[in-house]
Amino acid sequence: MPDPTATGAGDSLGDFTRAGVHLWLGNLIRAHQSTGGLARLVKQRHVTGATINATFFVKVLRADADHGEQVRELTLRGTSVGDSPAAAAPGATAG
Repeated sequence: MPDPTATGAGDSLGDFTRAGVHLWLGNLIRAHQSTGGLARLVKQRHVTGATINATFFVKVLRADADHGEQVRELTLRGTSVGDSPAAAAPGATAG
């Protein structure tokens, strides 16, 4: 079975990207960020963006201890909604 992350011949996702198609990950989860999975998808699978269903995201925020702690920290720092994505990025520091 061919390696789906290989580039060159048989790289159908690369073919799409070269044709101008932007590939998005439709189920972004925290593990993709914390394990380096998102970076691998960008490098090896040509992913150029990511999104998450808003209803699902609310459920995750309520159930996931990591997200809950980060939301509490952002709230205590007085982070605005507009600044939240940048402040919540892995490795972000308080500004």
